[in-house]
Amino acid sequence: MVKKAKGGQEVAAEITHAFGSCCGTGLRDAVLFGDDAGHYLAHPIGRHIAFRHVDTSEASFVVASPRVDLVTACTVSRDKSLLGVCEKCSSDPVVQVSVYDLNGLKPKLVKTLAPLGSSNGRLIGITFSGDRPTRFVGVITAGPQSSLLIMDLQDGQIVGRSALDTAADRVAFSPHDICLIAASGPHLMRVSRMRSASSKVITDPEMKLGRAFTGLDEKGLRITDHAWVEPGDGNLVACTAEGKVFILSTQKLTVLTTLGEPFREASATPICVRCFSQGLLLGGGEGTLAVWEREDDVPGDGDEDKVQFRHVRTCRIKQSEAAIVSLDMAVAEESLVLGFRNAQIGYMSVASLYVSRASEISCKIASGGFHSGPVTCLDMAVQRPFVASLCNKDNSVRVWNHAAKTCEFFRTFSGDPPTSMALHPLGYLIAIGFGDKLRFYHVLIKELKPYCEFPFRQVRVLRFAHGGHLLAAAQGKLIHILSTRTFSTVATLQGHSHHITALSFHPEDHTLISGSQDGTLCEWNAQTWEKLHDHSSRSFEYLAASCFA
Repeated sequence: MVKKAKGGQEVAAEITHAFGSCCGTGLRDAVLFGDDAGHYLAHPIGRHIAFRHVDTSEASFVVASPRVDLVTACTVSRDKSLLGVCEKCSSDPVVQVSVYDLNGLKPKLVKTLAPLGSSNGRLIGITFSGDRPTRFVGVITAGPQSSLLIMDLQDGQIVGRSALDTAADRVAFSPHDICLIAASGPHLMRVSRMRSASSKVITDPEMKLGRAFTGLDEKGLRITDHAWVEPGDGNLVACTAEGKVFILSTQKLTVLTTLGEPFREASATPICVRCFSQGLLLGGGEGTLAVWEREDDVPGDGDEDKVQFRHVRTCRIKQSEAAIVSLDMAVAEESLVLGFRNAQIGYMSVASLYVSRASEISCKIASGGFHSGPVTCLDMAVQRPFVASLCNKDNSVRVWNHAAKTCEFFRTFSGDPPTSMALHPLGYLIAIGFGDKLRFYHVLIKELKPYCEFPFRQVRVLRFAHGGHLLAAAQGKLIHILSTRTFSTVATLQGHSHHITALSFHPEDHTLISGSQDGTLCEWNAQTWEKLHDHSSRSFEYLAASCFA
């Protein structure tokens, strides 16, 4: 939404909705429940955080300040009262942690922490302590020599610091001991403890890192995730890319139990784990989900009972074959949200994991699904509430309804990747460029129906006139002007010495503007198709153009 600023011609843009997620970027906890009832999903989208209603897809946004360039990690506290966001900024401090209160009608910024001061770096893991009210936040720095930092939420001071032996990307406080914190990475699984006396934490600038777990070969295994067993008993669950899942004792620093086939017959790799009161959930490759329940009071060899887990079921998510990379459960343990590597977000009831015994299980995909990579073409209709987008990574074109806040439909062009796309202003026609042809499709209710095609190869830029009667198609150094009334070629424009990268019609369709790789900008008469003006600037390349009256 665009609004006029007071006392001038400048405008301010507001985000009304957004489609997409960061689940496919490697970001930890890329989607989480944002409230204790499980009605809202919180997930980064660009520089901002979206709060999306699971049923209506209505979204509100935590809008980052202009100096924020990137969200590098995020988390929600155990009671869903706080949101923590690690941010990379363009000015000092270049690394900051923004903490928001989620108890009100709208998330409210309550604290901004700068754990690295003015130093450069990046935070890739964050966690809140499990006490109420929350007292501490822990973060992990990126790099081959990561550091674990514990900060007091009240005064922002660092109360604990531990140098890790190698890279780490996951950190979590123990649910029953706020002084105990675990960190893991590809070849790391360690715990650290803050010093305390009379229930008061003592500042420990050089917090001691615990020794390696006996029976766990850190260097020979690739650890993908870890979580604390619940209810809190001091045990951890660690997943490995080699397929095994380890139950670890933080008291004895040893392996208690090994789940050798966590998905049973399925040959999936465990990628993420989420513990709950009854046991644990494992997310793996090809949309595989496994449920394990805890069996208490199993007699052991010594004085203590042995920790055991019983496999309940393994299933695959019907709506996605991509790996499950993120899991979260609502406070009441009634709802489950899943983040997939192809950027889709799914949610389902926990009860459905027990009711159905089929090998496949269904979940609801947020907003009808998202692209799995960067959007390379984008266009918007005027008469219909449609936005069309093209993604070269998944070779798909999606048509979005920005009024209903959902993806109406999508089409994947496997084996014939699209190179460009434009949506007619009326919203009933779409032009898509391919390696060997330019094709027109009718936009129907739930599909694209082929209409006609032109033998134009490698069309990289497409743009409809505002009246919809013309289409400009850039093919290398040429511009083809096509009539959408007769579907014939009106003119072919020559005037660029390098490939054309941008096209735009005047709002009244009097002229056409074209820009090229070498910084040349040309203006064409839309009646005679003669070149009116040109301007050259060798210092930059035109990537996009837009005309205004």
